[in-house]
Amino acid sequence: MMIRSQIQSRTFVTSTRTLSWFGDLFGRKKAKLESQKKREEIIEKQDEFTTDDAVKVTHLTFKNSDKNVKFDREKEMPGFVLKNWKTRALRPQDLESYYANKKTLQNRINGTLALVLGKRVTRKQYKEVSLGDLELRFKVVKALQSSLGVDLNDYTITKCHDLDSLYNEIENVVSVRWKNEKHPDAIVLRPDDFTAANVYLNEERSDYEKQKEYGRLLQKMKHAQKKEQSV
Repeated sequence: MMIRSQIQSRTFVTSTRTLSWFGDLFGRKKAKLESQKKREEIIEKQDEFTTDDAVKVTHLTFKNSDKNVKFDREKEMPGFVLKNWKTRALRPQDLESYYANKKTLQNRINGTLALVLGKRVTRKQYKEVSLGDLELRFKVVKALQSSLGVDLNDYTITKCHDLDSLYNEIENVVSVRWKNEKHPDAIVLRPDDFTAANVYLNEERSDYEKQKEYGRLLQKMKHAQKKEQSV
């Protein structure tokens, strides 16, 4: 007798699960939000992860900002005075008129050089003063900027290897007619540009400029009064 055994087989079918772009978009956004939240939590509690006080970060907020915390310099730092490294401060628009006389410029340069070099030099001796020593060059340039009230850029300092070339550059800086950087193509007029008797330059300030100057003088007066009362 023949017995037939029948074994049922189960077929396995694999199918890919497709997500709509709508569901996938929100899935990624959720993961991104969780990652950002975890990152913010680490930043917020970063001081708890270290025992070294030197590496702890102070979080700046409105409560500990300069706008909220009033810092009294005279009280917190008595005797501290902030001094400008320049002994003479001239505005760019005042350089041309102040050093219109070249003798004034040369005399001030000669006086400064006498302090730095330890000897007197004249205009004719400028070519004999070498600035090949960089340390000497920086001392001379800084002293001249301080006493003259001018600013020399790095390129000018680099290319001037003697005092004569440095003087020529300084002369070019103070003799250039000043222009407002906001209006580089504007025409700068001066009274000496008009020789006719019936043509003149109106130098009266506008109402805005008058009010601005009045506010500056008022603040200066209040500061002086406050200083007198504190003495």
